[in-house]
Amino acid sequence: MQNNVPDAGSILAWGIVALALCACPVAGLILAIIARNKAKAHAAYYGAPVGKAKVGTIFTRIAFPISIVMQVFWVIYIIVAVIAVAKYGSAISQVIELY
Repeated sequence: MQNNVPDAGSILAWGIVALALCACPVAGLILAIIARNKAKAHAAYYGAPVGKAKVGTIFTRIAFPISIVMQVFWVIYIIVAVIAVAKYGSAISQVIELY
């Protein structure tokens, strides 16, 4: 029988990567979801996380909400940038031509 429960080291690694990339629009959110699912599977099998698994779980709990906030930020940023270019595109090109 094969054991599909992730070890504590992989939870820590996924948590670190998720926290490091949480500002990236899609990658951070996907990695945070993967880390969160691994932490849940580990906690369901072994009970309360300790050591590396606990630290990885903490990183995941920090990275997941930050990833969601950054996802919303980037969507709003892109919408504002598109509106600004559409509304002031000719003025921007004239300023660029001056330099």
